[in-house]
Amino acid sequence: MTYFQTTTDAIIFGLEVVLSMIEILFILRLFNKVFGEARINHIKLYAAAAIAMLAITCGLRMILNPVRPAALPPITVLCSMFFLLCYPPNRQKKVLYIGILLTVSYFWILLYDLIVTPIEDKSIWLTLILCHVGFYLLLELIRKTDRGKQWSIPFHLWLLLMAITVASTAALGVMEYYISKREDPYSLTVEIPISLIFLFINLSLFVVFDKFSTLMHTERENTMLEQQVQLQHRYYKELEAAHQQVRALHHDMGNYIRSAEQLAAKQDNNNELIGFLNAASGQLKEIETVISTGNQYLDSILNIKIAEMLHEGVTVETDIHVPSGLKLSFEQAVIIVGNLMDNAREACRELQCGERWVRINLSYINHTLFIRIENSASPIQKWDNGLPVSTKNEPFFHGLGLKNVKKAVDELGTMDVESSNHSFLVRIALYDR
Repeated sequence: MTYFQTTTDAIIFGLEVVLSMIEILFILRLFNKVFGEARINHIKLYAAAAIAMLAITCGLRMILNPVRPAALPPITVLCSMFFLLCYPPNRQKKVLYIGILLTVSYFWILLYDLIVTPIEDKSIWLTLILCHVGFYLLLELIRKTDRGKQWSIPFHLWLLLMAITVASTAALGVMEYYISKREDPYSLTVEIPISLIFLFINLSLFVVFDKFSTLMHTERENTMLEQQVQLQHRYYKELEAAHQQVRALHHDMGNYIRSAEQLAAKQDNNNELIGFLNAASGQLKEIETVISTGNQYLDSILNIKIAEMLHEGVTVETDIHVPSGLKLSFEQAVIIVGNLMDNAREACRELQCGERWVRINLSYINHTLFIRIENSASPIQKWDNGLPVSTKNEPFFHGLGLKNVKKAVDELGTMDVESSNHSFLVRIALYDR
């Protein structure tokens, strides 16, 4: 038997090769979305996949009946498994998605076969094209519904989703067995709605996994946010207590130095001692409270954070006009002002000493507290939901500050974030309700 019986057979085989090569490119495009960018060059990856499909299609053509298509969607999905090694490690998601994708491809072939095969005088060209194009559309549907997040779900939930797709595959085998045992396999059409139901169930598993993983990630993130707030609350309480002790010591030291100056003045030849005491007194006067709004919580956090910035060589400009009776709780001051100041200081740390600056503006107008904090910063490389994403080794932990701020502000007012090549700006309006 020759490799191609007729010219038409050769042309159909060529069409089959082209369609299967396009199909694996669609699958790799889906992988880029759900598993992250491939770790090798895209052109090399796509070229290798196309060559692999060409080799597999030719090999299957030699084994199978030449009249029957050799490279159907399930074969393409199986071939694509070898290229999963080129993507970032996420074993849980890869195993589940390949399992579901295989089940979907098999149900698609069964459904297509049940609908198309009984049709008389059909065009083999058209049926072959529609079979692959229909699967392309399913792949695009899956890609559109996935958020592309590399999150995981608890093992028992993953096992449940795997059990559903395995049970679907078993049901598929049973259906194909009974169809093959009938004298006329296509005499009944009850398998068509059943196949549609199973196809829909398995397509829904992609959405279910995405929803579950998002929910689990949100819960973990909320837990981390709450833990950070608790730690910050304790940290600032301790700092406030230490700040009170420093202020008391500052007051007492001033009294001690003034008393020593008076005693030294009564004795002769104490000019050097008097000069030293005067210098010490002058230094104490310099260690005055930088900010005094009347709200002890706001004052403590601003003074502590400004002192830390000045110590790190950051130029700080302040313009603060708020009433002494400002209603701002300790928790609000910690979460909103404390985190914004920390964020500004972290951004300045990445710059040279002469380039570090922070501008702090607070005003209270018409029962609304306006907070505007701008700082020098490097350009933001990545954003997520309107907030910058940290580029540090553990971005999940380093990105909690602004998320905490946004979460607190959303309950009280509005928040706006802007970034340029050299600065980062946060504007907040808190309504006095």
